[in-house]
Amino acid sequence: MKKVLWLLPVIPMLVFGLTAAILVNADAIFKVSNLTINPKTVKEGETVNITVLVSNVGDTKDTYTVELQINDEVKSTKDVTVNTGDSKEAKFAVSLGTSGEYSVQIDDLTSSFSVMPYDLKLDRPIIDPTEITEGGSVTISTLANNEGEEVFSYTLILRINSEVAGNYDITNLEPGSSEEINFTVIGDEVGDHIIELGKQTGLFVVKKSFWAMFPPYLWAIFGAILSILILFVIVLVIMPPGKKRTGAAPKAKKSRKQAPPPDPMPLPTPTLIPTPPTEAPAGAPMPMPTSFPTAAVPPSPIPAPIAPAAPVPPPPPTVTPHVPSATRPIFTVSNLNITPNQVKQGESINISAIVTNGSTTEGKYSLVLRINGVVENITELSLTPGASQVATFTVVKDSPGDYYAEVDGLGGAFSVIPLIPAHFTISNLVIAPERAKQGAAITISAIVTNTGEVNGTYSVVLRIKGIAEGIEEITLSANESKRVDFNITKDTPGFYQVDLEGITGRFVVEMDWTA
Repeated sequence: MKKVLWLLPVIPMLVFGLTAAILVNADAIFKVSNLTINPKTVKEGETVNITVLVSNVGDTKDTYTVELQINDEVKSTKDVTVNTGDSKEAKFAVSLGTSGEYSVQIDDLTSSFSVMPYDLKLDRPIIDPTEITEGGSVTISTLANNEGEEVFSYTLILRINSEVAGNYDITNLEPGSSEEINFTVIGDEVGDHIIELGKQTGLFVVKKSFWAMFPPYLWAIFGAILSILILFVIVLVIMPPGKKRTGAAPKAKKSRKQAPPPDPMPLPTPTLIPTPPTEAPAGAPMPMPTSFPTAAVPPSPIPAPIAPAAPVPPPPPTVTPHVPSATRPIFTVSNLNITPNQVKQGESINISAIVTNGSTTEGKYSLVLRINGVVENITELSLTPGASQVATFTVVKDSPGDYYAEVDGLGGAFSVIPLIPAHFTISNLVIAPERAKQGAAITISAIVTNTGEVNGTYSVVLRIKGIAEGIEEITLSANESKRVDFNITKDTPGFYQVDLEGITGRFVVEMDWTA
């Protein structure tokens, strides 16, 4: 029993020692996520910003080395110290002077970006149509222009929703020449699709087809109902016709109604001619005649034909001079054209139609343009007989969205897509001189570029040894670049680390032995 009791105080000590060892040896566990490349396409010499999010899911604060590989070669590394349960961004700024497609890898995360020839300019892409049903095709076309003085070749990448959707090889494009580029893509997924072609962007929409709007069981029900209807029609056609009804009294034929006979002509009343009486002796009664004389009925005379009355001549007509009536002009409107059918905010759209006077009279016509049912503009045309004239409206819309234009019953659609917000990049860090004496002036400069399509203001912060030494606020219009300068002096000899919005460098201050 005594041999067992001495082990009791030893067991807690062993447990405490093992727990402390585990806590002491607990390691930081890092997770890298959210690889972001902005912008996806730049020109030679421009800066690409690459960022990842480093998270510490372990139990100890530690430092993690993020390694950036471009085309399978280590381009840069950055040490990131992250507290337990916290996250921190690691930023890289890369500038390449050779055009091409570059793959990016940080740990297990991969992506890519493109570097275009500096002299390559792409026209705004034309998307036709901008709205399709699921499974339909879209044609995306642009014009590549060589605005430099040297021949170049380049593989142009088409991205849809940041994914590579196609490529086109531009081969030996001569200075001052152009080449038409066309892509055809299939809209398999319903929703908005943002295209990126070089630095140009666009949008098309894929909607559900009519057949896909109903679930399969509804189609089965429709099919069953249709089959029953077809069977019913077949039965009606095959059945013999019923016998005709017999014994029915034939319908009496309607006799033609005869006109009543004309009334007979009235005969003239006969005149009775008395017979003279025979003389009788005086005092004798007058004998009664035994017979009455017969009235002499003269023959009815045949009426003489009535001579028609002489026609009365009508009064002479009033002669009114003939004045020809004015012919009303007849106008027709045709050939509605909307160019282009997709623009950015603030860009103009030309909407035109042909008006023709199809009559023989000169006249005026008011052509009305409606957009989304609201009258946008009215123009008046004066046309001679048989003449045609093109009427053009210029429209500018500042709000993004889909619009429907209508001109006298002719209609068409166009889209206004939003501008890319202002986005700033820093490149070409210059420190001059990189070695200076105590108290000597040092100039630190870099180029700031607004790669967006909207004017914006950006504050550039210069840090030396992690401490903000200066702030320069700069306002740039779309696609504008400007150099920003900082002038500093340092009296303490040593090495100084410079950080200008993620771009790093250093300079040395040497002791002035002559002082």
